[in-house]
Amino acid sequence: METDLAEELRKEYLEMFDFPVKESLAYHYARMIELVEACEKAKILLEDNDIVSDNIKANVEPKAGFGVGVVEAPRGVLIHNYETDDNGIVVKANMIVASTHNVPAMEKAIIQAIEKIL
Repeated sequence: METDLAEELRKEYLEMFDFPVKESLAYHYARMIELVEACEKAKILLEDNDIVSDNIKANVEPKAGFGVGVVEAPRGVLIHNYETDDNGIVVKANMIVASTHNVPAMEKAIIQAIEKIL
């Protein structure tokens, strides 16, 4: 990991679990480590005064249009698309959230956990 605390947590994670990790709920622990790294990076950016300099700002003219995005989010892939009017105002939005993709895996993880406990 690129940040100190996240790297420390990653090392602890590898000490806790056999490689490759087979415990389905360990996935959440790994995602938490990624979130810690993201927070550490965000803090660095927020403390950087150059982040709002004129050298990195883009002037944008509002207009009608359509856009699609796909991004890796903390719980998985987020797919989203937007439509704007002539003033650049969003008039239509659609999102397919990570939970939609993850429901089968979450159900399997819950069943495995219950079977182990019971």
